Amino acid sequence: MTQGEIIDEVIEFGLADWVMDTELVGAIREGARTADPLEVRKQLLEIVTTVVNRGLAELGDTPHGGGGFRPWGLPLDKALERIIRRWDALPRTYPIGSELFWLCNTPLGDEEAKRIQARWAAEGLL
Repeated sequence: MTQGEIIDEVIEFGLADWVMDTELVGAIREGARTADPLEVRKQLLEIVTTVVNRGLAELGDTPHGGGGFRPWGLPLDKALERIIRRWDALPRTYPIGSELFWLCNTPLGDEEAKRIQARWAAEGLL
């Protein structure tokens, strides 16, 4: 699976719900067929950069007590630094749950997700 296909999968999933870090890690590990933590992390940061720069999703957290999605409101470089710091602080190779971040589709991301669904339906993939 290409990085573009992983992005499509993440944005399409984001139409129904927020996307937690582990869902993206899983898509990368499965789609890119790699378990190399450095490669997974590199691709994760590239994908996050792409979806944020294209205006398809924003980064944030969801408080454990509820309250919905809370955008970080950080410039992308600072948000990536936060992700890297959180990853480096993990006591294991990969995150479990939402230890790093959540992605929330923007309205533009929702529009793109609907186009992805239509394309997949036309290709017989849905």
